[in-house]
Amino acid sequence: MRTQLQIYKTTNLINGKQYIGLHSKNDKTYLGSGTLLLKAIKKYGKENFKKEILEEINDIVKANKLEREYIAKYNAVENDNFYNLSYGGEFIAGRKHSKSTIDKISKSKKKCYENNDKLRYKTGSANRGKSIPDVTRKALLKAITGKEFSEESRDNMKKAAINRYDTDGVKYLTLINIKTGEVIPGGRNVTRLAKQLKVNKGNLISVVHGNRRTAGNWRIK
Repeated sequence: MRTQLQIYKTTNLINGKQYIGLHSKNDKTYLGSGTLLLKAIKKYGKENFKKEILEEINDIVKANKLEREYIAKYNAVENDNFYNLSYGGEFIAGRKHSKSTIDKISKSKKKCYENNDKLRYKTGSANRGKSIPDVTRKALLKAITGKEFSEESRDNMKKAAINRYDTDGVKYLTLINIKTGEVIPGGRNVTRLAKQLKVNKGNLISVVHGNRRTAGNWRIK
């Protein structure tokens, strides 16, 4: 008997964000395993998510193709209203991936991320804000630099990184594009915002401080 496969769509009932996936079991409680989706489920609770079965199929090859088609239809990977980080079509029911298959999946994903800043940013947000255990941090530093650092050195490096990441604590108000009317909610980290909007960071900081009216058609709303 062939495995029953389901193409499903999970919706966050609070913010409307969705996730498209492929599952091999008829489990009504299963909502999906995407990194961003699981993070959202932990934040909002399972009771605030609804799963809808889009199609059912028994052929794994056709199911993989169908999943890719649905993800492409909704532009789910690049659309901020979806939790998807993968273009799909990588599911193999009932067995583990072979090394050859893993290599193909890895190469396929790397190709997807090339010259796609929006997708890389969306993927990065999956782990953004997570705290790294001290033992892991030490191991990463040693692996990258080849040497160990004292507690004082690590603290100094952490402070320097925070300053770079948060642009010395600069915050910004809600911004609006004077040409398109698009609105960006206020927040923190002008460095990241400048990359997202593809504008000069110095000009954007000047707008934030009130020393400049616009930066790349963006101004304080």
